[in-house]
Amino acid sequence: MKIDEYYNHYPTVKNINATGLVAITDTNKYLAANTPLPYLISLVPLKIFNLRLSIEYLRLVNIIISFITMAIIYFLFIKVNSLYPLEKTLILFFYPYFLKTSFTYYMSIFGLLFYFLFLAYYQDGIKNYLISGLLIAFSILSQQFYLTLFFGLILILFLQSKYDYSTIKNIITFALPTILLFLPLVYLWKGVVPANYSFHSVGIDLSKFTAILISIGLVALPFNFFYLHKVKIKSLINKKHIWLLFAFLILSFILSIFFYPAFAEKGGYSKITGLTFHFINIFDHFNNLSGLFIKLILTFSGLLNLYHLFSPNGISSERTPFIIELKKIFFEDKLKGILRISILSFSFGFVFNVLLAERHLIPLVLSLIFYNLIDLNNPKIIRFLLLVYIIIGSIYFYQYLFIQQSYLLGNQ
Repeated sequence: MKIDEYYNHYPTVKNINATGLVAITDTNKYLAANTPLPYLISLVPLKIFNLRLSIEYLRLVNIIISFITMAIIYFLFIKVNSLYPLEKTLILFFYPYFLKTSFTYYMSIFGLLFYFLFLAYYQDGIKNYLISGLLIAFSILSQQFYLTLFFGLILILFLQSKYDYSTIKNIITFALPTILLFLPLVYLWKGVVPANYSFHSVGIDLSKFTAILISIGLVALPFNFFYLHKVKIKSLINKKHIWLLFAFLILSFILSIFFYPAFAEKGGYSKITGLTFHFINIFDHFNNLSGLFIKLILTFSGLLNLYHLFSPNGISSERTPFIIELKKIFFEDKLKGILRISILSFSFGFVFNVLLAERHLIPLVLSLIFYNLIDLNNPKIIRFLLLVYIIIGSIYFYQYLFIQQSYLLGNQ
């Protein structure tokens, strides 16, 4: 078993199985920081078919959830008429932290299932705000990170509304499942996490902003090259755009020098852990300048991709009035609009997570990769990306599962 399976997830689901829902409010039995829906889902087939609780069974549950999630993502690519949907789906599958939660008993996969179900439902147009609200509530009840998306969606619904009775009714209907299902848990826990995990606090830490930009900057690199390749050279020599790129470069420099979190194997306050930051740390130890150069490139890449994300017509387009641009960003294209809301909401929310790790960013990073893949139609680039992800994802997963420290459970 891996560290979180051994110390957190397996004993927690075991205690819930033995003592029932009372374990959720018992700090001696509930040994995880995340919300309890994944444990309850895991126990349903076990109770129905009278199965034996084991780590093998729990990992099988995650595998099934993972492949259902992949099927939904594949369906989404087809729904938006995106070419090469299978290859694009596999790119997301081999993202290292998705692969990790697919085959070990980690909770991220459950939140992703309900999140992508919501995207699929939203793409067809919201016909029932209660169902949409339930899917977001189930995401929150799987991992609290999705609270930021809930608030982002409420804000967008208000901006989109005509402030008549039916609109207000829709907003209340959408919010109701989260209010009824999550708020009682907040009351029982006296917060959004159990009392024994209150160190997962909220605070302002600009180093987390740098960490987010670097994490998305790495996966955005190939898409930025593709994007810049499509832009006419004359648009890049426009003074306004040169100044914008120069501003991104200066901001990247400031963030990389003054607001970069220290790397740590297990994370901590003002620290970061994860595959990308381990890679940067190797270069930092080899040569500080080479480490700084990589930080600068990845931070700049993150800023550039976010700019492209929220400037749908690209840097070569003429500026339009703010209100028209806002409607175009969030409302014209259903799926892309909701992905922009998601990416913005997740980015904002994770900045305030003082104990951030790269693996926590999985809904943000997968949303960004998904968004960038929708309009990418070059088969050579897509298949090259898939090959890179297969290699990196497989090496990481093998190292994680078989080389990093594991724990034996004996006959439990």
